[in-house]
Amino acid sequence: MIWEKLGFLWSAEQHLPWGSMGTLTPTPIRIDVDTIRVFCGIRDHSGVARIGYFDICSHDPTKVMAYSNTPVLDIGEPGAFDDNGMLLGDVIDVDGELRMYYVGFQLATKAKFLAFGGLATSRDGGRTFVRKFRTPVIDRDDSGLFIRAIHSIRRLSDGSYRAWYSEGCSWEIIYGKPFPNYNIAVVDSPDGFRFDANQGAAVALGREEEYRIGRSRVFEWSPDRYIMSFTFGTREGVYESGYATSSDMSSWYRQDNFGLSPGPDSFDSRHLAYPAVFRASDGQVFCLYNGNDMGGGGIGLARSIEF
Repeated sequence: MIWEKLGFLWSAEQHLPWGSMGTLTPTPIRIDVDTIRVFCGIRDHSGVARIGYFDICSHDPTKVMAYSNTPVLDIGEPGAFDDNGMLLGDVIDVDGELRMYYVGFQLATKAKFLAFGGLATSRDGGRTFVRKFRTPVIDRDDSGLFIRAIHSIRRLSDGSYRAWYSEGCSWEIIYGKPFPNYNIAVVDSPDGFRFDANQGAAVALGREEEYRIGRSRVFEWSPDRYIMSFTFGTREGVYESGYATSSDMSSWYRQDNFGLSPGPDSFDSRHLAYPAVFRASDGQVFCLYNGNDMGGGGIGLARSIEF
């Protein structure tokens, strides 16, 4: 793939007192003919993220038009699975209701953190969300003891749902610090609410040098061509983006080069992660992504030149 980098786009750090540490996991959805709303996890000075958004023009995605002054979804009550922050996830429109699948974080005494998937809904175009459940919609199982969280979900032709998620059961010590091991898996659901334990299947895309691969997002490039973008990390400190292709959303084939990598700009000079591919109103394909330090460098934008 070949992309043209359009540079830095937006960071909550410049605008919101509750966003001083980073703007992570950009997740776009078209909410009207003119507006693409980009939901993201916005971290405060303690590193705890709440969900907010910024709006870009669907005719010119380089143009930021507005942003949320307060969180559209705040952290959960003390002791809940999402009481220490939230990241995206995916946002889909189901019959006029927005469903937000998000990653809820909770601190633990004998592990660095726990991360499981929550669900919230909106009837006002995403200006506010209400939790569908106070518990995870996708909870731990034998393959996802510490991490099990949806990053992409699609409604299938029969009305059921297919979700791609991260699952992890272990930690790896790198330069004296624990980092989570996780991989990509897929599971079907009859209604988008029920995701049974131990029913997922691994999507084998990781390579030997990668100790984690996740934040998988599925995009329909054409009716018989899908891409899955993802982020991978190596023990040498690489944290970059890759992709796989499929004709049926079932069999996936990893490709060699996503076409976006760290560059000379200060905000993405070391890392390039969490890509989210979307289509503008004129049909052009764009990609939002995070720069350095998992979003500490803000969000960038690129335009597809060639598949």
